[in-house]
Amino acid sequence: MLDFVIILQTYARTEYALATVRAMRENLLASNYGWYVADDGSNETHHAAVLEALTGEHIVGSHNERISYGATANKAWHVAHDHSDVTLWLEDDWTLSAPFDPAPYLSVLNTHDEIGMVRLAQLPIGLNCKTIGIDGRIYLQMERNMQYAFSGNPSLRHRRFRETYGAYTERLSPGNTELAYDAQFRTKTGCEIVRPNELGDWGLFGHIGAVKSY
Repeated sequence: MLDFVIILQTYARTEYALATVRAMRENLLASNYGWYVADDGSNETHHAAVLEALTGEHIVGSHNERISYGATANKAWHVAHDHSDVTLWLEDDWTLSAPFDPAPYLSVLNTHDEIGMVRLAQLPIGLNCKTIGIDGRIYLQMERNMQYAFSGNPSLRHRRFRETYGAYTERLSPGNTELAYDAQFRTKTGCEIVRPNELGDWGLFGHIGAVKSY
């Protein structure tokens, strides 16, 4: 089994996608992982460019079908869990901005059943959180009383997160898909979403996208 699988969700934005892949290859301090390229129906030039950028990497699967953001995420999630209990979610306009060793956060997910997701990017202003201690580190735990407690931004998720909160709603726009899943998290009980306090305000990943994915 792999330690984790990176799910790269992409559609058409080749310049952004290649920058995202390049930053991961330069800054990710890990070895036992794979990639799944979840392409929601881009042209073949884009899809081929992304796969070429991943030459030498362990690719556990890919698809290029126009089936909606939610459907493409669900398809990737299903395959990724054949290879690992943990997935690293990455949309094609978030770049890893500094060297990143995921080992401490993988340990949290693999040893603490009460945790299902570790967020790695910025938090929206106004989101309610509480501080908790896990294995000698301080984390912010997302409260469920405001939107965007769940986010599609870069994160590590354990298999139990999907088992608890279900699949993505399909056939919605990306933004509405995110909100629908946020509602699933906020209206159910189960494993929590946390964010390492040590990441500061902006986290490990920078948002480079100004062009919408759809």
